[in-house]
Formats: sequence, C-alpha cells, structure tokens
Amino acid sequence: METITHEQQNSTNEMNIDINKRPLTKEEFDKLTSEIKDIAKTYEADPEMLTDYFAFKAQFYQYSPTNSLLIQLQNPYATFVASFTRWKQLGYSIKPGQHHIKITRPIEISKFPREVNGKTIWTDTKYATPEEKSKIANGELEIRKTTKFIPHQVFDISQTNCPVEDYPKFYNMGHPDLDQQQLYECVKQYAKESGFTVTEEDLSSISLHGYYDHADNSIHINSLLKDSKRLETLCHELVHGVLHKTSTQPTEIKEFEAECFGTMLKRKMGFPVSEESKRYISQYASKCISLKGAKFDMSKTLDRLSKTFNHVTKGIEETISHSGFSQEREVSHNLSQARTNSIDATKISENFMQAL
Repeated sequence: METITHEQQNSTNEMNIDINKRPLTKEEFDKLTSEIKDIAKTYEADPEMLTDYFAFKAQFYQYSPTNSLLIQLQNPYATFVASFTRWKQLGYSIKPGQHHIKITRPIEISKFPREVNGKTIWTDTKYATPEEKSKIANGELEIRKTTKFIPHQVFDISQTNCPVEDYPKFYNMGHPDLDQQQLYECVKQYAKESGFTVTEEDLSSISLHGYYDHADNSIHINSLLKDSKRLETLCHELVHGVLHKTSTQPTEIKEFEAECFGTMLKRKMGFPVSEESKRYISQYASKCISLKGAKFDMSKTLDRLSKTFNHVTKGIEETISHSGFSQEREVSHNLSQARTNSIDATKISENFMQAL
C-alpha cells in the first residue's frame, strides 16, 4: 500500500504550478539560478540518511572483488544484491520472470588419499567408502582442505517485491502527487511532439532512475519511480536530448546542466527541490570545477540553460493549450487519484491551467 508522509502531503497542498507564457526576465532567472548556486556551495548530506543507508547495506554479504566485477558486468546499476535464500530471510521474494546474476561461491572441500592403480588420488570425503570413513574418523588417513568455487545466483533489490517504502532513504523513489503526475504527462507529450520516445520500464535498478539514448532519441524512465521523482527524471533526461545529443562537453558538465534544468523547471512551477537533486547538483558542481584541462564557468552554463529553459517551457505551454483542457475543471488532491499510473487529460488541475 502506498504511503505519504505528513510533510509530503503539506508540501503537495502548498504547490502552485506557475508557468508563464513570456520568457524569463533577468530578475526571474537570477532568482532561479541563485538557489542552484547556493546548493552547489552549501549542500551537506543528511547524516541520518547516510546512517540509514549503511544500516541497510549491513544486511548484505560483502562480495569479493571478482564477484563485484561480475555483478557490475551483468548489471552496472545493481545496488543491494543477495541470494534467493537471503532475500527470503529478509522477508521478500523474487518477482516472476527475473534473470539471476551469475557469480561464484567458495566452498571448502576435504580430501583424503586414495590409491588407484598404484597412484595416489586425492578424493572428496563425500565419496569415501564406509571403511575409508572409519579410517578418516580414526585419524588413519590424512585430510587436506581445499577451496572450490561453484556457480551461485544472486538478485538485485529491484528484482524483488521489496516495496519502495522499505528502500533506504538514500534511494528515495519519490512520492505520489497529482500535480506532478499531471505535469509529467504534459512534459512527456511535449517530448513526443519534439521527436523523442518516452517509456516507463523495468531498468533492473533503483539507482538508475532513467537515461537518454541518443542513438534513437529515446528517453527511458524507471517504472519504480513515483510521481515527484518521475517528473524530475524526465526533465533531466529531456535536457540531455535537447542539449547533448551531439555535445562534446565532459560528462560532468552535461550532468550538471541536466540536473540544474530539471531543478529550475520544478522550482518555476512551485515544486520543492528534492534532497537527491541537491546532492546531485552539489556533487557535479564539484566535479565540474575540478575538471582537468577544462574551464568551467557556472554563470555561463546557467546562462546557456536559460535559452533552453524558455524554449522548452514555451513548448510545454503550447502542448497543453492544443490539448483543449478546460480551465473550469477542478481536480481534488486525493491520494487515490495520485496513485493511478495513468491520467485523464480532461482533468488537468485548475491552478495549472490558470498559471498558463
């Protein structure tokens, strides 16, 4: 069953989407970007969030470097990996149709010497005859212990029925919110009209929220995400498509630009900035500043984003206007509607349309 905290409910009720048809003024742009600059300079991770993460991680076996590499090769975005049995012990089961991750498991084997045709063959004790077992028990036969690696199967947390509410706070998947659900559908429609395909799918990860594939201009959104995080991720990946399809900029700058744009768009519409976005902006700002052989100017980057921001928000507004939504429609903020996976386009919220 979905849950939403009291704090999240209050923030939902206070949200008032605000997209203007005109481009941003310098004062409006400065107000948006000043928050981003402050986040980049002053953000500090919540220690309770990290404590929660480490406490959750402690429940899982620490794999060897070889197995860690095997896991990464098969699922580079795996986060918490355990065997079928371990997941069952934790109270969860593997979802139907999931493919396991192949690793190796060490087992200790005891061997004893057996004479075969005049040769000494070291044999696993499980194949010992009753007579040989008696000699082993009496210490008449030498025992050697060796380690053997056998195939083992593990699964990532995203492949289990563990509800998102049980994930460590570090991997927040968002919360239900009707306004953000509606806006997600509008941005998604704009993206489609701009030549992108957008799909929600199982990405076999809780850390990979989505990605943009420049090969076919497609945007892929993790189906585990809730409304608030889904909107945030779509905005982020859309910017990659608009700005970075043929860009030669370092990855660090691309990621910084994409997250800043998503933050600007959500703030412009009256939604709060998530802790995950703050952390992402802070991390990539630091990475951009420390780039070797590359000059990074945050102000110039944000100025460049301004043009894209005005272009995209204007496109979203036109998409909504052409859909023929009625301003007289009112949609209550009830959780049952917020939890639905689809949206009736004729029920766009009144405050959203009035802002347009």
